[in-house]
Parts: sequence; structure tokens; C-alpha cells
Amino acid sequence: MAQGYTFSLEHLLCCSGNTTADLLYMEWFADEMVKQALAARQQLASLGNLVGWQSGDPVARAQSARAYLVALHDTADYVLEFYRNQSEVVALFQPAKDDIAGHIDWVKFHCNKVFEWIATPL
Repeated sequence: MAQGYTFSLEHLLCCSGNTTADLLYMEWFADEMVKQALAARQQLASLGNLVGWQSGDPVARAQSARAYLVALHDTADYVLEFYRNQSEVVALFQPAKDDIAGHIDWVKFHCNKVFEWIATPL
């Protein structure tokens, strides 16, 4: 189903939600949001397990992953408000928003040490 799709909020908001093609794209987009949230969570979890600190900039990666989780959650909120009168679309994005919120909660509980390490002066 994901063949040829581009993850684009602009494209999503151009969908009416009234056609099968629109609903398929919207379903894919909601699923992709959750997959990307999981990837951001895994990035933070690996840093919390002391994996990957030697490559690249772990502080930037941690901050980016955390910000991306918040951005995905805020985007799901925005989409739900934008399509609030279309129950089929809400039914696609409410579970995605809830899943993303679950990833954020997991990160808050399990990855605070990463952000403490970042903020702690030597």
C-alpha cells in the first residue's frame, strides 16, 4: 500500500477524505506517523542504553528525536481538529495520536537519564 506515497502534511491536508484513494493515503500516513514515532523512541532508548554515543552528535540526536515525537503528536492533534467532522478520518488518526502519546510517555519514564546526562555539567 505504501508504494509511491510521500510523507507530507501538505499532501495530507489536500485530501478530502471522501475517496478511497484519500482514505488509503490517510491510513498509510497515520501508520507512518506511528512508525516514525517508534523510530524516534528507539533512538532515545539506544542512547539510554549507552549505544551510539560514539557516533555523530548524540546530544543533537536525542534532542531531535524528542522534538520529533512532540511534532508528530502535535501534528496528529492538528489533523484531528482539521478533519473533526469526518469520523472515518478521526478513526484513523485518534489511535495514531494515542500510540504516539504512549511513545512520549515511555520516553519520559525511561529516557530522562539521557536528558539529565546532556544537561549535567562536569
